Amino acid sequence: METNELHHASTVAIDGKAAVIFGCSGSGKSTLALRMISLGATLISDDQTQLSLEDGVLVALAVPEISGKLEVRGMGIIRTPFEPRAIVSLFVDMDKVEETRLPPAREIVLLGQKATLYHCIKGDHFADALMQILKYGRSD
Repeated sequence: METNELHHASTVAIDGKAAVIFGCSGSGKSTLALRMISLGATLISDDQTQLSLEDGVLVALAVPEISGKLEVRGMGIIRTPFEPRAIVSLFVDMDKVEETRLPPAREIVLLGQKATLYHCIKGDHFADALMQILKYGRSD
């Protein structure tokens, strides 16, 4: 059985592992996605991401109408290479700022599946840290 939901989120991936970045309009979703792309990630979808449960695996899918397009505030819509899908590895909530130096592991449940959740970090290292986590995981 397949289940699908459309979410207000930007998604990038590296090595087939996706980071789904959600938050209110203007929260920095596309900016974080652009930074991660500059570090080697590939766009899945900007501003809207289709989430699908396929054989018990949470998958992020590009929305066909906006595939390969990324909104850059102050510059407009730019083109970028994209992948049509990736397995969700983690979520980022841009509306919540991390206040803890060593935060606990957090989870979110979407489509009945648990996934790792991070809150926004106000610092230049946030995209770098997310890239490392996507590549190598977190040590808990």
